[in-house]
Amino acid sequence: MTVNNDTAIPPLDGASASAGLATANAASNLLGKAQNTWNESKGPEVVKDVVSSIPEGTKKLFSADKVRSFSIYFGIGDQRPYFVETNGPLIGARIKHNMSFFYLNYLAQSGFFFALSILFSPGSLLEIGILALVWIVLMRLTVDGVLNLGCFTVTRKVVSVGMTALSAIVLLYVLANVFWWALSTSIFFMMVHAVLRDASKYKDTSDTEQTSESTAPAAESPVVMMEPKV
Repeated sequence: MTVNNDTAIPPLDGASASAGLATANAASNLLGKAQNTWNESKGPEVVKDVVSSIPEGTKKLFSADKVRSFSIYFGIGDQRPYFVETNGPLIGARIKHNMSFFYLNYLAQSGFFFALSILFSPGSLLEIGILALVWIVLMRLTVDGVLNLGCFTVTRKVVSVGMTALSAIVLLYVLANVFWWALSTSIFFMMVHAVLRDASKYKDTSDTEQTSESTAPAAESPVVMMEPKV
């Protein structure tokens, strides 16, 4: 058996290797400059201010331990993870349990479809880049902890919270088509999963967690003993 040398892959020349190395170095330098800009503008402190303004109840609602694992979400290893329930009350109970048990997974799924739709929309990427540039400018202006607006000043925490709300409004307006496509697609797959996924084996665990949170023992008040009057 003979091998045709004409079909062999030619080795890379020195110019191609140098060009690839230069591209990698440029990308590394760009990432390094972006990280330095983020640190110099006190970006981590801005994120900390935004997180500190979130109520404790909301933090518990979005706690990482409420995210179910990949195997639990898809029922990997279960004997019968999916089947069509024909009993009406049992269907309602299944949907209610899945919504409360997998709600963070459904939220992450919506974020995945939203990010996927943005990748296929170059105009949306440009608008998000402009919004990120505004964030960088505001962080630079609030390096000292306040933003001077002529006659009055605004703290960096207020600026961060206000900019977060404004960013949400702008994204909903600018990315309206992308948002509704991602939302409708996510709702479709969420309802399919909620109707077909049988996660009843985890129902006792979730009910126990909710019961332990709602029935936490209250602090006992001291008992004052009154001495009898003589």
